[in-house]
Amino acid sequence: MKILVIGDSCTDIFNYGNIERISPEAPVPVFQPEYESENPGMAANVARNISSMGIDCDLITNNTIIEKIRLVDSKSNQMIVRVDKNDNIPIDDNFDFYINDYSFKGYDAIVISDYNKGFLSDKNIKKILELNENTFLQTNKKIGEWCEKAEFLKINEMEYNNSKSYIDKKENLKDTNLIITLGNKGCLYKDKVFSINNKVEIRDLSGAGDTFLAGLVVKYLKSKNIEIAINFAQDMATQVVQKSGVNVAGTDNKNYRQIN
Repeated sequence: MKILVIGDSCTDIFNYGNIERISPEAPVPVFQPEYESENPGMAANVARNISSMGIDCDLITNNTIIEKIRLVDSKSNQMIVRVDKNDNIPIDDNFDFYINDYSFKGYDAIVISDYNKGFLSDKNIKKILELNENTFLQTNKKIGEWCEKAEFLKINEMEYNNSKSYIDKKENLKDTNLIITLGNKGCLYKDKVFSINNKVEIRDLSGAGDTFLAGLVVKYLKSKNIEIAINFAQDMATQVVQKSGVNVAGTDNKNYRQIN
């Protein structure tokens, strides 16, 4: 099995430290750094999760480095502040070349993880969705005609509410391929709620949506049953939210390949 992931990527940086006093200069906590961890985020985290499940995975993503830096209180695991660097990158005018030049044949699925940072335009996404019968799309953009050819479209509850007026007019989206994640309430597909079976202590939600998407794709390709895939994806996401930082649910050490 071989999967191609396309989308915006970042570096997730977690700086853990102590907070023991308030600054005399302003009513803000004084953060004393202790240690730092970093790993690939967004689309790269989707690819990382797919690879961790033992699947051959390629990645096409931005070369501009986006950083998400989080300061986290070690004692409470509470995030104090997040600093985003290079959050909006220019749309790559050469991406049409990538689409035409790279062979998209030979992939069992194409996964688009669109965080709306500038790497993919609506036109790019629409074109990519025509290249494979197994296409999975996650997008932070408002839903439009450009995304309707995705076999499965995964969005969260806030993204659904942002696009509800459009989605409500499109029965093909509501009744066939729309998957809405609902946080700790589970997931909605075809008016059926898939509840989370195991209630766990949530330490960090960072990257959970990426893990869900990766698990959904891998299990669907193996089972050809979207309900089985949804339950598996939720189990994978449940594993990672119990850990601090951004993690993968699988155990395989295989790495994805960036090919652009």
